[in-house]
Amino acid sequence: DENTILLLLENGHLRSAKPKDAQADVNQDTQFRHLLSLEDAPQERLQAGMKWTSDAGRIKPFKGYQTDYEVVGIAELDGKKAAHIRFSATIADMQKMPELAAEPLPKGATLTNSHKGDAYFDLETGLLLRQEVDMESCMTGIGGYKADDGSDRFIVKAKFYVQLFTS
Repeated sequence: DENTILLLLENGHLRSAKPKDAQADVNQDTQFRHLLSLEDAPQERLQAGMKWTSDAGRIKPFKGYQTDYEVVGIAELDGKKAAHIRFSATIADMQKMPELAAEPLPKGATLTNSHKGDAYFDLETGLLLRQEVDMESCMTGIGGYKADDGSDRFIVKAKFYVQLFTS
């Protein structure tokens, strides 16, 4: 299964692209573009302490859920000045996600997710240089399952890194 995502950097903004005369793929990743740039940031100049909320999300596939953002400051990565953006989101009911609704949870079960992290965007190009994410997903109400602590909670914790190198 081969997937190709084409993006065009034009006037400092990423936009979806396709080869000339090619049909647009209905399954095209519509979230990839904003994950590489900070398109939903306020239009004014980013400054330390600036905060905003967006439903664009920083982690795929969690688009459409409120994500909180804060400008931490300026950092240097690979010799480039970068805006350091901290983000966090909590999804109280992942069963409402179209990707998961097709396979319903057992009656009484719940699935939640929380994630937080830091993203660094090149101040010159506006593109992502690095992203670090801590994620926790928790399922409860699984029939017959008991954790070591006696609860019916099953927790998965993960840490993700994305590092982009430009030439």
